[in-house]
Amino acid sequence: HTRLGTDIAILKIFPGIEKRVVEAVLGIEGLRAVILETYGQGNAPSAKWLLDLLSGAVGRGIILLNITQCPAGSVFMDSYACGARLKESGVLSGYDMTTEAAVTKTMLLTALFSDNERVKHFLSQSLNGEFS
Repeated sequence: HTRLGTDIAILKIFPGIEKRVVEAVLGIEGLRAVILETYGQGNAPSAKWLLDLLSGAVGRGIILLNITQCPAGSVFMDSYACGARLKESGVLSGYDMTTEAAVTKTMLLTALFSDNERVKHFLSQSLNGEFS
């Protein structure tokens, strides 16, 4: 492919992350997708402001893909209450995709499809063994 979507961002989530940091990333003009690097099995702080910002981003049409920061981990958003709330907010599971695979796949899909529902559909499917 000669064209990749560059309207994406990576947001590493950590305990104590400040609201203004998340607002700055989610407020980027023209942003289509954000890869959330969460901890453990797809967990994040349970702060109401964080869930509200993420839910608001999904409502504005921003695709949120949850992957783990763990080198050999996988996202199971139903394992913990906050992960389940992320899922309820419309955050997609990236399963055991690496950051590199998630970025490449998201860049490719956002370039191929203008319809975010198509992008989300293919993000949730293993296309070339990028998750198990």
